[in-house]
Amino acid sequence: VKECLAWDGLNDKLALIPRAHAHAWMDLLNLYYDDTFHGYKNSEQFQLHLARRFHIPVKPSPLAFPMLDFYWWLPDRRGTLGCFPWNYAGIRSSNKCDCVPPHLCAVVHRRLCAGRRPLGNSADPAPPRGNPRPAGGGASRRRALTPA
Repeated sequence: VKECLAWDGLNDKLALIPRAHAHAWMDLLNLYYDDTFHGYKNSEQFQLHLARRFHIPVKPSPLAFPMLDFYWWLPDRRGTLGCFPWNYAGIRSSNKCDCVPPHLCAVVHRRLCAGRRPLGNSADPAPPRGNPRPAGGGASRRRALTPA
């Protein structure tokens, strides 16, 4: 699993799973309704409980799977459609990226979403002038990163 954005559990974006553990790892719906399976408040903590209960070995890797959420319907700070949401970009206050290798960090910085940063982050870059935000929404898409 990725060793970033774990939210006190295991990053749930992507996992490479040995066949011997695949059934237990992927049987989330049945465990969700299991009354003995509790003590979590988000999907990342749920994954960690699952791994512990079924003795699934987990090896977090900081640079495995260079992939982040990407909102194709929102503008970045330059006004170009498509951006990485601040709270899921894995950028520390030191401006280093936790979720992608250093050579891709600049790509993430260039394509951060315009507007306020959620989750209590104090930085508030102004959105580009003259570029209204498009209407609509939709599900986020995961996007593999490649240097621009």
